[in-house]
Amino acid sequence: MPHEPEQHQISARRKLKDLKHSVGANVACSSYFLEETLSWMDEALLAEGKIHCPTLKCQSRLGALQWSGSQCSCGTWVTPSIKITKSRVDAVFKQSNLNIVTGVVLPNAAQTYAAETTPPTV
Repeated sequence: MPHEPEQHQISARRKLKDLKHSVGANVACSSYFLEETLSWMDEALLAEGKIHCPTLKCQSRLGALQWSGSQCSCGTWVTPSIKITKSRVDAVFKQSNLNIVTGVVLPNAAQTYAAETTPPTV
């Protein structure tokens, strides 16, 4: 869920703590906020609770769900709050339908290109 940084006030105690750790740096968002619950989220915790990894072996805490909302590290209050901590997950970007991604040619695209550039044999 996109939100504008620093839309609400951060407590004086939190500001002092942040200044001690990062002098002159802007406070970045440390969480992702989802617009709706995902299919793998536990139905029992939908009232309010902690969000855990869906794999049986892992079960690590990924974030929290609070319908009343919570404050982002940037200061903005997000309601409802379905918060996933960035440090707990790996960011994965969807690949487009094209075979070329960030300048890397995938194998099937290379074969197509080679077939198109090879002169016909007589």
